[in-house]
Amino acid sequence: MQFAFQHLVKRAIAAGWSEREAVAAVIELSDNHMLSIAANDETNALIDLLRKDEPILIIRQHPEHSVCDPITPPPHRRKQSWIIQTTFA
Repeated sequence: MQFAFQHLVKRAIAAGWSEREAVAAVIELSDNHMLSIAANDETNALIDLLRKDEPILIIRQHPEHSVCDPITPPPHRRKQSWIIQTTFA
C-alpha cells in the first residue's frame, strides 16, 4: 500500500498538485470512503431488521432534537419492538 500511495502522490504532483494538497485529498477521500462504509453497514442492518417479523421504532438523532418514527407492522407481525438509532451528519 505504501508504494501505491507514493505513486499516487507523485502522479498528483506531476499533475500540478502540491504534496500537501495531494496527501490532504487522499485523507479526505479515505475519510469519505469510511463514512460511506459505515452508512452502508447501518443501512444493511436496518434492512435485515425490516425483513424480520418484528415491529421497529426508529429514533433519528438530530443535532437539536430526537425524532421518533414508529413503523407499525400489520397486527399479525406485532411481537416485539426494536430501537434503531441513527445520526444526522
